[in-house]
Amino acid sequence: MNRTLFTLLTVIVFSLPAAAGDNDADAKGAHDISWGVKLGFTSCSTYLSSASIDGVEFENYTQNTQLGNFISAHVQYGCGRFFLQTGLGISLNKSAFTVDLAEHDRSATEPEYLELAYRMTGLTIPVQAGFNIVNQEPYHMSLYAGPSMRIQSIDAYECKATGGEGYTISEIPRRVLFGTSFGFNVQTGRTFFNMEYEIVLSNISKQLLIRKDEFDIPYLQLGRRMGIFSFSYGVLF
Repeated sequence: MNRTLFTLLTVIVFSLPAAAGDNDADAKGAHDISWGVKLGFTSCSTYLSSASIDGVEFENYTQNTQLGNFISAHVQYGCGRFFLQTGLGISLNKSAFTVDLAEHDRSATEPEYLELAYRMTGLTIPVQAGFNIVNQEPYHMSLYAGPSMRIQSIDAYECKATGGEGYTISEIPRRVLFGTSFGFNVQTGRTFFNMEYEIVLSNISKQLLIRKDEFDIPYLQLGRRMGIFSFSYGVLF
């Protein structure tokens, strides 16, 4: 699966036109299309939107933000100060979090920590609308926002218990995740720099089963969402 995704992205990047014309979108309302490629790093956090055991909600959890990376083909259609942009990329995101399973047991004298670490690889497809705050060649500064979709590779997905004794994980991840993103862009000539934050609204798991010493933990619910902060550098052709 990873080899197929890499081949697909390589074909897209090298099939981009060598030049896309002058990108001089000014207040006159000129239309232009820009093509390019960008790569960068991500910082992925986990948010537990629904976390309970025996119907008792977890009050505390600890997240371990981890770094990932991505590469993406990029296309932008501009009209004056406004533009639409999308892309097709390959991303690797990693995160981990820790919960105390003893929270539901008032008689417990010691915590019982369970730490889950996971990593996922897949295609990213954003659709974003933006506005150029600064639109004076060769400088551009803009804000943008819009929905996003992630198509995960089931074969490349990994989730395991990294803390506690005797815990094992059995999970079916959700293949398609939906979210929203917003960001800030600075462009000089044909190079640009992006800072972006994406909120993944879909639950990562389609089915999650946690076992201890080969016995299922009953009535345990863990609904996970992600917050992904990314930095990227790109070049327009």
